[in-house]
Amino acid sequence: MRKYILVIFVTQMMVACIGNEKDYLGYDIELWKDTEVWDFAKCISKGKFERAEKMLKDYSIDIDFKDPKFGETLLFWAVFNDNLDAVKFLVDHGANPNAHNTCNGTSPMVLAASGFNSIEILKYLLEHGGNPNDYVKENEILSYGRILETPLTKAAFISLEKTKMIVKAGGDLNFSVKPGRTAFFKAAISTRIEILDYLLFNYKLDYKKTFTVTIKGDTLYLKEIMKNNPILHPNDSIIFMRINEYLDSQY
Repeated sequence: MRKYILVIFVTQMMVACIGNEKDYLGYDIELWKDTEVWDFAKCISKGKFERAEKMLKDYSIDIDFKDPKFGETLLFWAVFNDNLDAVKFLVDHGANPNAHNTCNGTSPMVLAASGFNSIEILKYLLEHGGNPNDYVKENEILSYGRILETPLTKAAFISLEKTKMIVKAGGDLNFSVKPGRTAFFKAAISTRIEILDYLLFNYKLDYKKTFTVTIKGDTLYLKEIMKNNPILHPNDSIIFMRINEYLDSQY
């Protein structure tokens, strides 16, 4: 599962930010090659943290220096490559977990909430200034369209454990960057019944804030969205019925 998620995510980034496969380097440390932080970046990638620390003391190194292609910091590289040691070193030395790239506005926090890396990275970022409600503002200058995600909506699509962690850290369940696309919506369209069950029965839902508008202009709320995204596993049927009964009582 993790492998497929990673492939899909990388493919999306290729199409979104480059459009030319041969030019794409991915989350490769060589994105920082020929920049002023290249030697520092190599130390981070090889786990030579004592050397990296000395460089920070001896030189004026911008810990949040952004690569020239995607506008991402080294913390992006560390999160995407699931390198907890590098994440800790960079964050402990001031790296911003809420920095947005200049491609589509993704941040290390949103990346950490995805399904392809360890929950320990998300936990560390949240404990060190990570914003559980981080999102891209409309006035940010980007080379591609802005990502319409928060850490919570990203997590609710794939991971119950990460969803719980972000909610407990203050994630706003009824907020969405795009109207209607709340955490409840993301859990419903991904048929993650266990996530939807957790959210509905532990936290108050403002059901009018979770919706989608069809091509015909019809507004579908959570109950209708669930009908259009049937459950995938027979064992979820009892939970599915319980959720529908709850929603019937709320409408």
